[in-house]
Amino acid sequence: MSFLLEIKDKIKEYAEIIASFVDCEVEIVDENMLRIAATGKFERLVGKTSKGAIYKDVLLNGESHVVENPSRHRLCSECAFKDRCQEKLEIAAPIYHDGKVIGVIGIVALTDIIKYKVLRNVRLYLNFTEQIGDFISETISEVKNNNNLERIDILQKVIRSFDKCAVILDKDNIILDANEKAIKELEIEEKYSNKNKLSISFVEENIFGKKVFEIESEKEKLKVIGTLVPISSLIQKECTIFFFNIYRV
Repeated sequence: MSFLLEIKDKIKEYAEIIASFVDCEVEIVDENMLRIAATGKFERLVGKTSKGAIYKDVLLNGESHVVENPSRHRLCSECAFKDRCQEKLEIAAPIYHDGKVIGVIGIVALTDIIKYKVLRNVRLYLNFTEQIGDFISETISEVKNNNNLERIDILQKVIRSFDKCAVILDKDNIILDANEKAIKELEIEEKYSNKNKLSISFVEENIFGKKVFEIESEKEKLKVIGTLVPISSLIQKECTIFFFNIYRV
């Protein structure tokens, strides 16, 4: 059994975090090309073997790829599905552990709008994806050593990388941490206390399929587009990350 398969619940949460950051579909495969986790349209393929030539090349050479129009890329020339490929852009980054490539994180844009959004900040997205690969390696080491720690420090590093508001909440929606953008929008103190509770109410899905919420802190009430991502497996504590942007009609 691969390292990634052994911690598949944690890998699923990492995939959801990446998807929230990049607004793309995400796949994570192990060294056997087995899909350990995936989001969106690819979620139904978890547990099945990927045939992606780009992932194979990353596993072989240990280098990240940013591929525009994958169906026309040299690595995909032999792919049986290239003529009906819906992928507009793919980013693939290796996951290293103890000096070996043990898997690949794949980010896939399925529309031109998302493709060009990613390309405008491609270095940011690639750096973030590679950083998550490092966190996965740390997680594997902790599991191997039976050190199941409350690794909220890892998530604190993650949310500070986001270009959207991000808060870490406990089971009672008390804010445990927030990035600078969220602190500004919610007008909360950086020194968190029990009064920093965030009320979150689902309102609707908008025409783009995004979830709209009403959120309320001690000082602010806002309508936002957001995503709630459970992270209990990652930090051994019942918590979620709430990613959001202000909803502008």
